[in-house]
Amino acid sequence: MEALLLRAGVVPPDAQGGDAAAQTAPDGQDTDSDDGIAVIGARGKRITPGSGSRPEPPPTFATPARGAARGGTTPARVRIAPGSTPRTGGSSARKKRRHDPRPTPPSIPRPTQRPATSAPASPGDDVRAYVESLRSKPQVKHVEWIAPAEERCDGPSGFKLDEATRLVLQEVGVTKLYSHQKEAIHAATKGKRSVVIATPTASGKSLAYAVPLLQRLGEKRSSRAIVLFPLKALANDQLAKFRKFPEAAERLAESGAYEGSTLKKLRGMASITVRTLDGDTKESDRVVIKSEKTQLLLTNPDSLHHYLLPGYQSKKFTKTFWQHLELVVVDEAHTCRGVFGSHVANVFRRVIRLCRACDGPGPEFICTSATIDNPAQLVKQLTTKDPVAVTRNGAPSGEKAMILWQPPELGSIAAEDGSIAENGNGASLVQNRIRCLAFVYARKLTESVCRDVKAILLKAGRQDLIARVDSYRGGYDADLRRNLEGRLASGEVSCLVCTSALEMGIDVGDLDATVHVGVPETAAAMWQQAGRAGRRLGCSLAVVVACERPLDSFYCSHPEALFRRSAEAALIDPSNPAILEQHLACAAFETPIDVKNEADLFDHPEAARAYREQAARNKDEAVRTPFLVALKSQDVKTGAKVIEKVEAHRAMSRVYEGCVYLFQDRQYLVEALDERTRTARCRTNSAHRNESTHPKSHESVTELDADPPRGIAAPRRRRVGYANVRCSVGRARVVERVVGMVAKDQYTFEVRRERAYPPPGLLSADFVTDAVWWDLPDEIVRHKITDTGVLARATFGVVNLCVALVPAFAMCDARDVQGAVRFLRSESGDECAGARMYLYDTCPKGVGLAPKAYESLESLWERALKTVSECPCASGCPSC
Repeated sequence: MEALLLRAGVVPPDAQGGDAAAQTAPDGQDTDSDDGIAVIGARGKRITPGSGSRPEPPPTFATPARGAARGGTTPARVRIAPGSTPRTGGSSARKKRRHDPRPTPPSIPRPTQRPATSAPASPGDDVRAYVESLRSKPQVKHVEWIAPAEERCDGPSGFKLDEATRLVLQEVGVTKLYSHQKEAIHAATKGKRSVVIATPTASGKSLAYAVPLLQRLGEKRSSRAIVLFPLKALANDQLAKFRKFPEAAERLAESGAYEGSTLKKLRGMASITVRTLDGDTKESDRVVIKSEKTQLLLTNPDSLHHYLLPGYQSKKFTKTFWQHLELVVVDEAHTCRGVFGSHVANVFRRVIRLCRACDGPGPEFICTSATIDNPAQLVKQLTTKDPVAVTRNGAPSGEKAMILWQPPELGSIAAEDGSIAENGNGASLVQNRIRCLAFVYARKLTESVCRDVKAILLKAGRQDLIARVDSYRGGYDADLRRNLEGRLASGEVSCLVCTSALEMGIDVGDLDATVHVGVPETAAAMWQQAGRAGRRLGCSLAVVVACERPLDSFYCSHPEALFRRSAEAALIDPSNPAILEQHLACAAFETPIDVKNEADLFDHPEAARAYREQAARNKDEAVRTPFLVALKSQDVKTGAKVIEKVEAHRAMSRVYEGCVYLFQDRQYLVEALDERTRTARCRTNSAHRNESTHPKSHESVTELDADPPRGIAAPRRRRVGYANVRCSVGRARVVERVVGMVAKDQYTFEVRRERAYPPPGLLSADFVTDAVWWDLPDEIVRHKITDTGVLARATFGVVNLCVALVPAFAMCDARDVQGAVRFLRSESGDECAGARMYLYDTCPKGVGLAPKAYESLESLWERALKTVSECPCASGCPSC
């Protein structure tokens, strides 16, 4: 399946024609924790790994909708059935395609203008030719052309940059601002309001917060600001860009051409100090941050929680810093969702209260986000501030072809006849020199997809391209990430297989295509990932490769729905008692808690009351925190050389005895697992090549009765559907165990070996969370499905299908929700009296996904029924 990526465009350009490759950001954070699991190699050894401008898009492929013509956020589209050819508008359009414009100036020509000069074919022409070559392929289920968007530069009434700011922007190459940038800057500077900018990828959101930072910090040397990025590499990339502004201001101030207030402001901007602060920052650099009183810190939520906030007590960040903290910028705020987002929201509340305790007014927040359904609501939940929401995009964009590709069934003649083994039909991405990112839906696929691409290149005799293909995901150490980033920057890597983390991050350059292995589970993720290509206004391509999953199968049957699905809402729960209790302890360490006046800040007066009672019972003990609250799964201090760090929660489902573990282009066989020290010993795998291993798990779910002292409310119930099925939502205890494993051939899926672990198996997780459950109607159990085996297969199939479809109703990954079945016994215990099906949040304490599914349960069932009824299989398959 993964090897079919070659047909979809994963292959990099040939070595002679590749331009500088894209820079990327790593997947995940690098912070420290106490309960991860370490994978250690044999003898404890660490494993280490070894263009010109584009033509303006012809206007003949798509007719812009009214909103797009004015730069609206809804792109125009023209659906093209497989095998058909779009109307090109006659010979004049064909003539346009034979011309290549000169390098695109800041003010680009309109699509209707004919370029004045001719030039060789451009990458945009390569993309169009490649799309044309795919139309006749039976695997192409749908082609959707996204019309180019025109720029809008109108601003709000009264908007005007001061002369010093305008000069600095001009010095760094910014000659104009788009409408959404002006709106955000105006709200942040004139209105002194919190702002959220929710516009597409590559629309220039970073400039919308760079200008307010430049003005605020340049006005007063005592002013402070923090910019939070989700990834370290993104902070490092932005550091160089931020420093260009003070450097430009210094050149202008020293030129002698300016005087008065303009010169004063230029000198203020030139004096702004900028540094990064994260887990990789050396101690000597941290000392400099304190001594020079750095004004602008680029960091991440983990470092804010682990270092900056407790630094108030250790005098590393004094009262002056918090008193004068004026702005907090949250880049990619849509990633602050679920449990992680709920933690971040409480970190921001601790920032606000610490600023107030230091006699400061507290900061305003400027947030950027992908296009989601509820940007203003999310930011208010995160920051407690009512933001100005800027959602109408003014940046131009080139046209984009979206292709939904359905591979042939495994074992079919089409698959065996070379659709996987060969590289397209002569207009493949490698011949067309089309650079790309390939997104996979699971970390474990990065190495396997990368390996398959290299194997096919080797078989094709293109050894010169193998070194230009690589993988990138979380878990790689800092040195390896820096090595890959350097190779990307120098152009050595042209095709990067990566996880969804790269849907955000540093500028990846002028890529021409993205490939998505598996339909992205949310609309926001799909458009964010697809936006990584075509960032320079040229024609670009996104190929969505369907996998054998229910969600993918549904969209293959309804391709229009894939490209018209609405953006989802990002959900957080800052008042979750389990999360809040930990942060109250952190807040108490930073500065004493005034329960009466600060309960509302933390959104949960009951949790504050419980904390006060606990403090009264332990009044002789200092209520402090050891700062073990992990916002994300982190490192293990074992003293051994580790290959990789694995998330602590449910780690046993990824690392278990007998499993084949992939790291980069190498395989390891896990030989022993020490649950006490949480380490796994492994060796290089040679006997079990081309195997994929899967855990056999058992889930036990028990719904919990109301228990107010423990914060457990009574379950809510209602009747759903024409069968009047009784459904409930509430708290449940989940116990997950790995009871065995199975190894299959990676290509044929033939079972090679199996293993059962001694009872009760490996404990993977034991936690309380949100769950929704319903009972199968008695009529079905007693009269229609009397065979217990058939009943078991049917109910597990229903649960698995519902789990796979939940992301269509809530902004989450399929891994964020799991399912289980419990069979009810008669009073005698001799026969099955019913079946109860569960959907539950995989995050301890839950984050509201199960309640969201509860609200949409009838729609979820209807979509599941449609997926099953439209699947051509006879008795069930991975697609249904």
